[in-house]
Amino acid sequence: MTITSKAKAGFHSRLDDLYRRGSRLIEESVENGVTSMRAHVEVDTIVGFSCLDVALDLKARYKDVCDVQIAGEFDCLILSSSLSQPNL
Repeated sequence: MTITSKAKAGFHSRLDDLYRRGSRLIEESVENGVTSMRAHVEVDTIVGFSCLDVALDLKARYKDVCDVQIAGEFDCLILSSSLSQPNL
């Protein structure tokens, strides 16, 4: 979990990269005939709602060409539910 936490700590400063990569994925998928997809996004005490916010923006941007479903991943919140960590 320590390595993962360090990697995710920089997400807030790289949201434009996350958005750009998500856009490319959706555009390439649509070009190849995909009309519906599901995105699994993490929500936890490290990334907060950053990934969810980007996913919602992408869903809105591409709503006319692809049905993007969003599934939240809350594993780290469940696993790290100690009194020392703030809840979202």
